[in-house]
Parts: sequence; structure tokens; C-alpha cells
Amino acid sequence: MPVYQGDILAEAYTHADGVIGHIAVGKAGRGDIFLIEPFKQFIVLEAKLFSKLAGGILKVPGFDQVARNIACMAEVVKRSGCSVEGFRSLGFYVLAPECQINSEATFNEYTQKESVQQKVRQRVEAYKGRPDYEEKRKWFDQYFEPLIDKIDVSLISWEITIDSISAYDKEMGKKLLIFYEACCKFNKPG
Repeated sequence: MPVYQGDILAEAYTHADGVIGHIAVGKAGRGDIFLIEPFKQFIVLEAKLFSKLAGGILKVPGFDQVARNIACMAEVVKRSGCSVEGFRSLGFYVLAPECQINSEATFNEYTQKESVQQKVRQRVEAYKGRPDYEEKRKWFDQYFEPLIDKIDVSLISWEITIDSISAYDKEMGKKLLIFYEACCKFNKPG
């Protein structure tokens, strides 16, 4: 958030497509989440259907959608006053059509933990010379680093997701497949 009017490093909150786990919604609405006890599960989902992952934000090109979301997850951990040590399930997953995962190079590039770590480190280093730099560096060491070490970052195809649902509930899987095929038909580029 801006420290002063015109803060060139400031950005608005990100909005996740889905969040699963031990969470509660704060007073500011759906985008205001925090973790609650027993602090065992925190998963963020980004859903795509023939759209790309954002390669950066207006004020910080290169700070891609995956890095930004995972950095926001570390901030949620910090604000919740917990540690990722006890989490059994901690993940960031991009759901997309299999053909898009296979053909869009940025999907694989952006979801590499090393890429995320480098981009968040660069984001923190942009604060060098400002009074809040040490606070950002401390945040990186205490909250981001433990999270990136433990988190599962993966691409999951809609097709595999629907197949998995079908294994437990054939009727629901069939309905989802029909819906997914219609979505693909009407949303496919070109």
C-alpha cells in the first residue's frame, strides 16, 4: 500500500480466484482474508481459460501474477500472526486448459519457485534507500522465505481436475465436463 501520495512502488491488493483452507474474511470484504487456527491449510487458486498469466503490474513490470500472489500469501501469513511450519497443505495452483499449459511458455516459467523467489527479492530490493527497506527485507527473510521453501506451486489442467472429480462423483464430473467443453467452445481464441 502507498506510504505517501504518489508512491511509485505501491500497488493495490491482488484478488485470488479461489482460496481454500483455514481462513476467515475480514471487515474489508472478500479480498480481506486472514488465517485462523488450526493453521493447517492455505491454498490459493488462479483459474485461467485461454487467458495468460499477467507478466507484471503497471508500476512494476516483471512482477508477474504468480510472484505477486505468493508474496501476498506471505503477507497473509504475517498479518495472521502464524508460521508456515505447521501447515500440512500450502499451495498456489494455476488451473488452465491442458493445451494452454503445454503451449504457453510463461505458465511453466512463472510457476518455477526460483523465478518467484527472484522476482519477490527484486521487488524488495526496489525499496533500497527508503526508510521502509529494512522492514521489507525482514518480511522477506521471516515470512516469504519460509513460505517459498514449503509451498507447492503447480499447474493443474482443467481436464485432470474434472477427471479427478469424476472418479468420486460420476454425475457431477459429467456435468462439469459438458460445462467445460461449452466454455472452451465459446472462449477459445481465434
